[in-house]
Amino acid sequence: MISLKTYINKEDFEKGSKVLNHHFVEPLTKEGALEAGIWCIGSQATPWEMARDFIYRLRKFSYPDDPNSHEKISRIEVTTDVSLVNRCSKEVGWRFAYSDRFREFIEYFGKLNYDKDWHYEVRDSDGDFREEIVQEVKWMGRKTFSFWHICLGGKKLLALDVWIMKALKDLGVDVPDHFVTSIARNVGSQKVRKTPGKTDYLRIEEEARRLFSKDGRFVRDGQVDMALVDGVLWWKGASRETRDQTSLFDYEADIRMPYKK
Repeated sequence: MISLKTYINKEDFEKGSKVLNHHFVEPLTKEGALEAGIWCIGSQATPWEMARDFIYRLRKFSYPDDPNSHEKISRIEVTTDVSLVNRCSKEVGWRFAYSDRFREFIEYFGKLNYDKDWHYEVRDSDGDFREEIVQEVKWMGRKTFSFWHICLGGKKLLALDVWIMKALKDLGVDVPDHFVTSIARNVGSQKVRKTPGKTDYLRIEEEARRLFSKDGRFVRDGQVDMALVDGVLWWKGASRETRDQTSLFDYEADIRMPYKK
């Protein structure tokens, strides 16, 4: 097992922290929270560049005559229009564009538009609200909800994508091989990678919390900042620098992430 100090050096920590900061929706509003939820669903098994272009297209529909539309949060009238959201996902070539993945999310949270607290409930969720939404809203699984929670400024949940789980496995967390490696069900069949169900997800998340509680870099006010854990492990595990994705740090309007300031 590799120690945290050895596995995550100063540069990993600094760059992972910087990438994390570019995901925060600030200031946090209902409009921003709804758009970010759509961004998180649109990021499922998708390169970040395509998910980014999808959000920029929604913003262009929101402010068609504004050359700086990419800097503004999409209007609620656009992000609650299921047909328009699906149309924009098709236009950027999203692989799941024909599966209507946004409908239940938009219909559920669009109806809560005048509830002043729901976006803070997502941000402050410690897991119970996540489980409620996982059961109520199709395509909003634990990983996607946790990513959304992080984008809204939450610090309590871990978005367990394959890169995070591979890193945790390297660090000694009990992550079964079939969550990080595609394995054929039978001889000659297509290889697939499983995703954690509730029991495994909560166990891995809690083991990660205990592990990182031993490293002061990740502890804030006596609690592990799970968003910071996620950001640093994602940067390191997904090898963004070796994949020539240093544009994550650039500020030109045509390449930056939607929530970079």
